Amino acid sequence: MCEEIKKFTSNKIKARGNIKNEKGEILMETEQIIKRWSEYVEQLFDDNRGENPIQSFLQGPCILASEVAEALKHMKSGKACGIDGINTEMLKALGDFGIEVLTNLCNCMYSTAYIPEDLKTSVLILLPKKPKAKDCSDYRTISLMCHILKLLLSIIMRRMSQKIEREISDRQTGFRKNSGTREAIFSLKVTAERYLEVH
Repeated sequence: MCEEIKKFTSNKIKARGNIKNEKGEILMETEQIIKRWSEYVEQLFDDNRGENPIQSFLQGPCILASEVAEALKHMKSGKACGIDGINTEMLKALGDFGIEVLTNLCNCMYSTAYIPEDLKTSVLILLPKKPKAKDCSDYRTISLMCHILKLLLSIIMRRMSQKIEREISDRQTGFRKNSGTREAIFSLKVTAERYLEVH
């Protein structure tokens, strides 16, 4: 009898992650909680663009093996893997053979603008921002992507960065490498100090 009471009064029940629905009612059933999270995440990441918005803009050259090798070299190790269970260390361990296979795979996805469902599926981790969080907005959502997709996105990002870097002004401090908010604040501080010295 005592064991049964413990089951119903233990901290495990409190830590189950009960949340409120849109009406403010506490959800207790696992199915309802999952459904509410699905609704919240769909609203959070709602995308009104077409099913394949990048298809008409694909004008870049094929992805080179050197681009894959460089992107793979800069990917951080020790990161949690996505739904496929493949991490960066595994991809790096494949060596030249892996670079060749990954290059072919990336080119296939890049040229067709089709990403397999397995690679698009992410594992969602929910971290409460505060104790006794009950609303979905009280949680920080972390999405664990497949590392192969991360590799492709980093290659595309590098290409975009190189192209954009030639177009933007030297005065642009945000969203550029080695030119963020800290550098802008430092420049402003130095300018203010020099102004005060003169006046």
